[in-house]
Amino acid sequence: MRIVGLLGCVLMLGGVSACAIGGPPRADETDPIAQIVALAIDFPRQDDATGYARAAASTRAGQDGRLAVVQVGEKHIVVRVHLEAYDDTTSFSFVDRYEPEVFTCYDFEVGVSGVSAPERRSCPAGAAPVHLPPPPPETEIPVGADGVVRSVLRHASSEADAVAAVRRGLRPPTAGALAPEVRAAVHGADIGISVRGDDGCLLGSRVGGKALVWRPSWVQVQPGELSCDPATALGRLGIDPPH
Repeated sequence: MRIVGLLGCVLMLGGVSACAIGGPPRADETDPIAQIVALAIDFPRQDDATGYARAAASTRAGQDGRLAVVQVGEKHIVVRVHLEAYDDTTSFSFVDRYEPEVFTCYDFEVGVSGVSAPERRSCPAGAAPVHLPPPPPETEIPVGADGVVRSVLRHASSEADAVAAVRRGLRPPTAGALAPEVRAAVHGADIGISVRGDDGCLLGSRVGGKALVWRPSWVQVQPGELSCDPATALGRLGIDPPH
């Protein structure tokens, strides 16, 4: 058995105690963990800091106890890194490996451009893991949406008619998901339609009387690249995959 006491001491069976001293883990040992996490959560891009916090908590380090998110700001998250998680595999031999509750904290700047390199900082008071709300339901583009958009392009004459017709034609989303965002824009006799879900982007346009429907790759519609919107559809951008 073990009883964890003050200052990270471990009272072992028979009254023998062991204390780890020397202060927080060395930065050259915790820095690689923070750097790997930063790379892991840099893509896919998240909508807000809470999304990046969820991604950090879902990494291997977050799951095995070496990392915890202790602060979420508007444009940054702070994580604490514990050098090793408690290993319970030798609990019956009374020679458990145990690291005291000392951490190194890191600040990650996050946003639509991704995640910055982690910077060491002082830990917030308490440095306790924060509660992260569950992610909102995802929007999805139903199977058969390509055919619906292609059909609507043949006769749509206004933005409102196009959006309503696409929404009517789409199959209901699967359980737990939400319907995708549908938008349209008219330019003279031309019309562009976009259907955007968390699982991708569908574009269609009728330009010069000719209809075309396509799906840009996810890389092409990331922030800072093409937008999944009717203007992109009218410009017929994102048809060819990036090289």
